[in-house]
Amino acid sequence: PTVLSTLPDTDATGVSPHRPISATFTKAMDPASLTTSSFTLTKVSDASAINGTVSYDDATRSAIFTPSAALEADTAYTATLTTAVTDSYAVPMAAPYSWGFTTGALDVTPPTITGRIPAPDATGVSINSAVTVTFSEELATGSLNLSHFVLSGPGAVVVPAALSYDAATYAVTLTPEANLQYGTAYSVTVTANTTDYAGNPLGIVDDVWTFTTGTEPPMQAYFGDLHNHTSYSDGSGTPTQALAAGEAAGFDFMAISDHSYAISDSEWADTLSAVEAATDANFVALRGFEYTQGAEGHVNVWNSTRHATRTNVAGCTFCDYTPNLEAGVTVQGFYPWLVSAVNTPLDAAGEVMQFNHPGWINFNDWFFHPEVSAIARQEEVGNGSGSSYVFSEEEFIRSLDYGWKVGATNNADTHSTQWGTNTDARTGVMMAELSKTALLEALRERRTFATEDKNFSLSMKANGAWMGSEIANTGSIQFEISGADADGELASLVELITDQGKTLTSTVPTTASFTWQPQVNISTGVHYFYVKVTQADGDRIVSSPVWTMGTEDIAITDITIQPTIPTVHSPSLLMVRVTNRVAESRTVTV
Repeated sequence: PTVLSTLPDTDATGVSPHRPISATFTKAMDPASLTTSSFTLTKVSDASAINGTVSYDDATRSAIFTPSAALEADTAYTATLTTAVTDSYAVPMAAPYSWGFTTGALDVTPPTITGRIPAPDATGVSINSAVTVTFSEELATGSLNLSHFVLSGPGAVVVPAALSYDAATYAVTLTPEANLQYGTAYSVTVTANTTDYAGNPLGIVDDVWTFTTGTEPPMQAYFGDLHNHTSYSDGSGTPTQALAAGEAAGFDFMAISDHSYAISDSEWADTLSAVEAATDANFVALRGFEYTQGAEGHVNVWNSTRHATRTNVAGCTFCDYTPNLEAGVTVQGFYPWLVSAVNTPLDAAGEVMQFNHPGWINFNDWFFHPEVSAIARQEEVGNGSGSSYVFSEEEFIRSLDYGWKVGATNNADTHSTQWGTNTDARTGVMMAELSKTALLEALRERRTFATEDKNFSLSMKANGAWMGSEIANTGSIQFEISGADADGELASLVELITDQGKTLTSTVPTTASFTWQPQVNISTGVHYFYVKVTQADGDRIVSSPVWTMGTEDIAITDITIQPTIPTVHSPSLLMVRVTNRVAESRTVTV
């Protein structure tokens, strides 16, 4: 291994006495070889050693020396890496590496905020906006976290967001995991103890400002199918033929999702050409792929640049092999790919993942992977057509109970040339307009419903937030549920369903178009709520849920009793499954 670059540069002057020293390598290094003995810092004038700690950043292949205290001002130092430093294969550096630099003045000036986006008191802010705060100087690493930068909504509920930092512009950006709500006031807080590298705090009190999002445009239901195959895998026809048939059958949108292991580079490119040619003001087409393996489940991914495969496909430029059955890790080999830097969206519209036909295989019994929750946003409640059709509401409930926050879809999974005509089942999506960007945004926001009736429209709001949203738990929810059948068919039952699939309340509409506004009181913590409509002819329509938010999310997700009828000679064994639905470990006392 060799040193690729250093910070500060060799012979740099005016270096901050407060910043760590780092070296980036050409190879992955062995962290155990990077110690205060193998990575040293000395003052040139008297060769005295500087106390500090050494760490290693595997992502950047960088060793970091952090002095225990600020270095002296206007003083020359030498950093040295010895041959005790080895790479991940235990190969040592061929020779020691040293570089020198000279510090500048001590920093006694606190950082200041020089820019705020959105601006204080801004109105009409887009619901997909990020928050950016720009500073006068570089911030300390310890301040770059969500305890120092907080975006809050109504009721002071913290909005889940990812934090990023641009060291070149001193800008911190908070990107919400989901769109903000329309017509809602939000506040941004930068804590007073946010510091620069010298430890100078931002101020005495927190810096807080507010902004308000714009009003909601009128929404309407669009219908389509997000799971279709062609001869490019194990279906029939071409993507161009499939999309033409779907549009002729009345689809507003349609996705081609051939099995990824079978798609060649030319077919992958041709699918993109087909969906781009088919998309216009009246029809939106998406390119996707279905990642398949037989042990834990299949998934669709829409609008990605590349596609993951279960087998090592030689000569496939746009394929990425993920460890699978032969490695014994099944979908756990796919999830890391999904969130890796290799997997990028095709364009700014982003990409979305869907769990397919869970009634067949349910993803290691819905073992929760929070790291993919930002992209895993949909689940097929219905899949197939004719005798192969499966309505898997029980698995939908199970996935929700185990922590997945997914919307509801219903797709034909067509492998024949009967795209759009082999079933009346559809995926419904609530959008302000029909466009690729709006469709992928709605799928990501889970503004969807699964319907067995081709033109039944279902919408739900909870305290003003659309289905698919996460809302503050205020102890009470005012629901607004609307349904309509364009053919005038009546619903025989409408249910509001919550944790473990329990019906909270229900109603029987007397007209084909109805609005139902139940208000319910709820206990503290995380809960989900969705609507199920059953029509007189038996067709079922399921909405995406809404979720209440909380810092703790542990729930009983299974209870079994064996035998079910105990006797004095055969007492019952009570088995309870408790699911932790957050990323951190939790201890449960029984």
